[in-house]
Amino acid sequence: MTERNVEVGIETVNKMFEYQLTIPDYQRPYKWQTKHIKQLIDDIYSYFIKDKNQECRLGVIVLHKDEGKDEYNIVDGQQRLTSLFLLLYVLNDNKNPFGEPNFLNNEFNHSQSVEHIKQNYEYLKSYVVDLGLGDDFKNFKGFILDKCTFATVILTEIDEAFQYFDSQNSRGKSLEAYDLLKAYHLRELRRLASPAIHRLVERWEYQANETISAPRDRVWLKLIINDVLYRHRRWQSHKEAEFFNKQNVDVFKGLNCKKLTRYLHFV
Repeated sequence: MTERNVEVGIETVNKMFEYQLTIPDYQRPYKWQTKHIKQLIDDIYSYFIKDKNQECRLGVIVLHKDEGKDEYNIVDGQQRLTSLFLLLYVLNDNKNPFGEPNFLNNEFNHSQSVEHIKQNYEYLKSYVVDLGLGDDFKNFKGFILDKCTFATVILTEIDEAFQYFDSQNSRGKSLEAYDLLKAYHLRELRRLASPAIHRLVERWEYQANETISAPRDRVWLKLIINDVLYRHRRWQSHKEAEFFNKQNVDVFKGLNCKKLTRYLHFV
């Protein structure tokens, strides 16, 4: 059905990967750890051994359809889709289980994404063996492709895609307020070349993951945005500024490269 430029449906994993899925620059890196991978496989496997003909729902996937293109930007669901692709790659004798173009066309430029993909791939190779599938090896792959499904939401308006970006999927990590803020900033920088955007994302995520043991000259992104810039901007308007969260990210909306605002200087 279609309403307000939103198409809602139910798709199998197999059908989902027939789309030319792309990971937009505003997305976070791939951050799933082995514990998240194990939970996903264990959930699917529990359905598989109970009844191979029943449907296993894997949550909601939100996509944005680029106007005039065949690409579908992943708004919500990157962690699950990347993990499922890795699992199916292993179950398919370490070969691409889908035709071209497909999910492998995505470039995972962020160092965190590359690191977690390598770790999870190695983990999957051993964990699939530990499942002891035996003769059910191919049946398990078929079950994932044809019986595991997503509720899908396909958007055609970029503004609606950004609104949906704030939603959480059933298995993913909750967005921090500064994650959403990064997305809005990157939308303003869409005219930059991809390598420049990738460098900005890499630097943003690096600073966001700094710990208290880091040298003092390192900028702690979360601290700077939550406790300094947010409060400064609110206090300029004579408003309270106790906590910065996703409900008040609008404080920073409307800022762009053409608008200069005086902020505190750090020495």
